[in-house]
Amino acid sequence: MRTSVYGHFEPRVVDALCEALGGVLKTLGVSDEASDVSDRAATKIVELAKAGMRDPEKLKAETLKWLRH
Repeated sequence: MRTSVYGHFEPRVVDALCEALGGVLKTLGVSDEASDVSDRAATKIVELAKAGMRDPEKLKAETLKWLRH
């Protein structure tokens, strides 16, 4: 995820996005970062970040909520 979004966000924001994605995958028990779930989660996290969300815990919570519906 880091290389695909690095140019669009400041490094500290990229760190927050990566932290959020790692938290989502850990919570779901997903170890394969190339999985469909990982791709969907990363896409949602970037979408939320583009809308202005920066807090990794909020990004994680909103992404988990979205994935579970």
